Amino acid sequence: MVQHQTRQPNFAAMRAAFVARKSELGLTYDRLAELSGIGRRDVWRLSTGETSGTIASWYALAAAVSLPFPELVAHLDEAPSGEYQRPAV
Repeated sequence: MVQHQTRQPNFAAMRAAFVARKSELGLTYDRLAELSGIGRRDVWRLSTGETSGTIASWYALAAAVSLPFPELVAHLDEAPSGEYQRPAV
C-alpha cells in the first residue's frame, strides 16, 4: 500500500503575506476592521495567529488590503522554509 504524506496548510505564511501587505499600505487594525467588516480584535487575532479564522474572514481581509484572494491563499501551499510545495496528485 502506498502511503501519502499528509500536508498541512501553512497559515503562518498566509498571515505573513497579509501582515506584509497591511504594513505596505500603512493600515491600522482599526482601519482594517472598517474596511473588512470584521471586529478590530478579530482582525488582530487573525493576523497574529491566535485564531485561524474562516474562508469568509480571510476573503474579507484580502479585499480590505486589495489582495486577490487566490494570491493570499496560495501562501498556504508554501513549505515551512518558504519553498512552494506541489499539491499531491
